[in-house]
Amino acid sequence: MIPPSPGVFVPGQQGPKKRRKWPWILLAIFLLMVVGVGACSVFLFKAVSGPAKFANQFADKLYSNPAAAAADLCPGAGDDAESLQRAHDNLVANGWTGDKRLYGTRVNSVNGYTTGAVGGTLGSTPVTILMAKDGGDWCATDFIDTSLSTLPDISIPDISIPT
Repeated sequence: MIPPSPGVFVPGQQGPKKRRKWPWILLAIFLLMVVGVGACSVFLFKAVSGPAKFANQFADKLYSNPAAAAADLCPGAGDDAESLQRAHDNLVANGWTGDKRLYGTRVNSVNGYTTGAVGGTLGSTPVTILMAKDGGDWCATDFIDTSLSTLPDISIPDISIPT
């Protein structure tokens, strides 16, 4: 008997096994999802790390040289070199030795205008650094030292309630 030539089906013989395609399709979908989640994670990390890095550098400058911190203010910012010097002096008077714990980063972007805020403590004083993106770089729009904030005196009259 003559052996069959390759690719010719002979009755009684099993044909070549077909490979299933669905495991490969599922693998491809899974890999696309992993790549998508990774890309989103990188984007979010970059969006949040920018303000945090700027706030840490700003706090370091504020401690070592308030005039240098003033150079990081946005044009038309609510603070100036003099107010930053007052904030520095107050923080140092309250025991600030340069230690900081900044957390609570928030970033907003509306119509191409990006703002951010980083809260935390410098020493034991709660602070908030507000910022905006100015031409690709972050700059401070306001430095809020809550120990300098005072609430107005409100006197509440005694009211006797009849029993």
